[in-house]
Amino acid sequence: MCNIPDLNGLRTFRVFFRATF
Repeated sequence: MCNIPDLNGLRTFRVFFRATF
C-alpha cells in the first residue's frame, strides 16, 4: 500500500484490487 496513492496509483490499485477480489 502506498502512503499517498496518486490518481494513477489509485486507479491501478483499484483495478488490481478488483482483479484480485
